[in-house]
Amino acid sequence: MRKTLFALAIFFGCAASGFAQLYDFVVAKDGSGDFTSIQEAIYSVGDFRPEGRLRILVKNGDYEEKVVVPSTKTNVSLVGEDRDNTRLVWHDASDRFFETYTLRVEGIGFECEDMTIVNDSKSDKPAVALAIEADRAVLRNCRILGARNTLFNGNEDSRQMLYNCYIEGTTDFIFGPATVWMEGCIIHALTDGCYVAASTPATHNVGYIFNRCRFTADASVKKQWLGKPWRGFAAVALKECSLPACITPQGWSNDGNAANEKTARYYEYKCSGEGAKRSGRVAWSKEMDATNAAHLTVKRVFQRKGDAWATNALPNDFQRLHFAFCDEYRGKGSAYVANTLEPEKIPAQPATAIEDIVIRLDAVDCTTFVEYMSAAILGRVYDPTPQDSIMQRFVQALRYRGGKRGNYATRKHYFTDWIRDNVAQGSMTDITETCEGVVRKKKTINYMSTHLKSYPQLAASPALLEQIKGIESELSSVEISYIPCSRIIKNYPNIIEGDIIAFITSTPGLDVQHVGMVWRQDPEKDRPQLMHASSTNGRVIITNATVADYAFEMKNCIGIKVIRLNVK
Repeated sequence: MRKTLFALAIFFGCAASGFAQLYDFVVAKDGSGDFTSIQEAIYSVGDFRPEGRLRILVKNGDYEEKVVVPSTKTNVSLVGEDRDNTRLVWHDASDRFFETYTLRVEGIGFECEDMTIVNDSKSDKPAVALAIEADRAVLRNCRILGARNTLFNGNEDSRQMLYNCYIEGTTDFIFGPATVWMEGCIIHALTDGCYVAASTPATHNVGYIFNRCRFTADASVKKQWLGKPWRGFAAVALKECSLPACITPQGWSNDGNAANEKTARYYEYKCSGEGAKRSGRVAWSKEMDATNAAHLTVKRVFQRKGDAWATNALPNDFQRLHFAFCDEYRGKGSAYVANTLEPEKIPAQPATAIEDIVIRLDAVDCTTFVEYMSAAILGRVYDPTPQDSIMQRFVQALRYRGGKRGNYATRKHYFTDWIRDNVAQGSMTDITETCEGVVRKKKTINYMSTHLKSYPQLAASPALLEQIKGIESELSSVEISYIPCSRIIKNYPNIIEGDIIAFITSTPGLDVQHVGMVWRQDPEKDRPQLMHASSTNGRVIITNATVADYAFEMKNCIGIKVIRLNVK
């Protein structure tokens, strides 16, 4: 199985604003939020955040301020309301470039998305818009605008990821010693000059990697260098990038020092466009071969011993997020473990005992796997951990009726109850209702109340049992809609990657016997597969069989429901 990178819309916003609190703070210039200043919001963040990531929503407006994210403010996310209309702007320019930033990032684990960061100085001196010195920094769908020295990727020990960003400047406008991966970015030159000035240390095998990026330039630009060494061992790789006609035939500059030709490391692989012709390139640059190109991956570039960040550095789509639970390349997946939500001991007073929020990413059953994935998607949690406060909020909202955590009976034990309640809360839509050949039937739901040996808390508490019977009566009074097994294939065009699949059962008293999420290995082929926690395999896996084949093979399965998370 191969990792493909294709953008799904699921990670660019959550429509279910009333479902759970997505942001810890809101910055709004009109005073409608918690703060009117971005810097004020950042200073309010607790130091080193052992409880996980903190997210700050920045509403539309021009924020004219010079902002620092100090090293003590870790795992902070800035999320703009709209990329083009949420702007952080400052105006400094100086030969002391490191003082000119509009935004300076020092706190480990910083993330930013859907924002524009601008240094609008009109000077021809260095004028940095964004200076990143933090390890594990990620920017998604941002614009970084300036002139000379727009983006400084500082700190040679840091790893930085930019995904789907737009960066523009005049000369040397991307520069620094960090290890930086840019994926799907647009790099735009405003004048003749140089795109990248790397100062990669000699001890680092890689510096800047541009993967599937598009290099562009204003119409007035006639002579543009791909890169030049700011330090002698500069390392830059262009992998499947588009290059404009204004690129000089030589491509790479030695910056007036022939000695740099012996140490600088410049590579290209399968680039396209009028500027991609290798025939005139300097002899000391290299065309990467297919073997080395295949080995140049985010995971290999960013991996460090004992640090799992590299695995999830790029979970901007469903396929990437799943690696938190399942890595098919290495035959690994979170272990299948049943009953992880049940306490070791029955509470003394089960009817009044408030359940704890349990999040076990390393041990899941089919329901908790779908629940955790859904929470991460809805909460925009790109690096899910049990301690993450946003993850906890969304798990609670998904798991408990009305999002209100209480006793055992407030948990949504029946999956049709899980669906109905979360649809009512606005976090998801039952796509089944729009599909072809749907069957609607009522069914008596009473499995829990008639199998008390499997539910010790119900056996121990008549009050809880009565509550569950009330829920069962409610579920028995409404129709269950489903697509019969024989009609699943006809509905493949209605099923997209990331949809939740609930397998409806003929088992007396029970509504759903298994759940998973749709995986499409090849979006060009109409073969939706299933990613799920498998009791047979003992871990999270991706099936070779399609959803329809899996349903036909499952004993007592009469059809499926298709549920889609409400994200734009």
